Amino acid sequence: MAWTATPAIHPRLPAMGLRVAVVGARRVRNGTGPYLAREASALGAEVVSVVGTRLSSTETACTQLKEWGISAKPFTHFEPMVRETHPDVLIVASPAGTHRSWLEAAAESGMHVLCEKPLLALFDDAGKEMLRRFSAQGKVLAENCQWPFTLFSFQQLHPSFDPSKVKRFRMLLSPQDRGRTRWLETLSHPLSLLQDVFHGPAKISEIRYEEVSSSAPDARLNFLFTVFDQEIHCEVLLEDTNRLPRPAEFAFDDMVCRRRIEIPGYHFSFDTGFKPIELGDGPALSVKAEDPLHLRMTEFMIRVSQAVKTGNAPLDESLLRRQQLMEKLLAAYRP
Repeated sequence: MAWTATPAIHPRLPAMGLRVAVVGARRVRNGTGPYLAREASALGAEVVSVVGTRLSSTETACTQLKEWGISAKPFTHFEPMVRETHPDVLIVASPAGTHRSWLEAAAESGMHVLCEKPLLALFDDAGKEMLRRFSAQGKVLAENCQWPFTLFSFQQLHPSFDPSKVKRFRMLLSPQDRGRTRWLETLSHPLSLLQDVFHGPAKISEIRYEEVSSSAPDARLNFLFTVFDQEIHCEVLLEDTNRLPRPAEFAFDDMVCRRRIEIPGYHFSFDTGFKPIELGDGPALSVKAEDPLHLRMTEFMIRVSQAVKTGNAPLDESLLRRQQLMEKLLAAYRP
């Protein structure tokens, strides 16, 4: 039987009645904070507060959110923000090195959290315990991994895809950072895709960072991803480019899924880059798609709504495993 991806069908307003606070809501670099806030609001949540380190930048973030009809109050300290605005959900979109302190504060306050990837810059025993703490409290903790929400488009492009036959996986991305930082910011993407297709505890071995050119001495990562008795040879290539939108694609064996973003309008589509041989030569096969950021936020809010109703939030084992796998890949990095 062919593999089947989950279609993008969701309730219209799963966040109705939920109150949301945002950390990192300014539009700097490639920050997702304001867009996550906008998606939460569109799904029925009330974005009540923005918390940051400086009042000037936090006020600027609140002013920017007003462009989308969001009226949020600025704060520079977490505790007063919680006392005054009583959020149910915290969106953490600040730099990776700050995530742990925000997650600890959210766990102490009993809040659901959607955290920008990577969840933690260092995944130690304390990090594992923190993940379990959210679940024990009936609170949802999720990482902002969007690429798994492109798999429905991938299946539309490659309807005969069978994960049990896959031998190779590759992914092309184009992050801005350099050195270890860009791998820290990038690895959740390929790992979340692999986890969503190949279910079960995975092992990683044969890790190699390789030179692509003299100006890109560590731009290629190869590793072996093993789930049960299936081995998938993986390659992640980081391309240095100033092109916008930034190029990105992934492939299982020779089945390609290349992202296209239409500017202006920010409309998404995915294509094969070529037609399968059996269909003859010609332009790429292409499918239109919803913004994966919207789908990521929708799925998170559905889980939060369910947790509020039941008081339960099962531990996301894939999140725990992904942090462990990422830690192993980063431990092998040498500048």
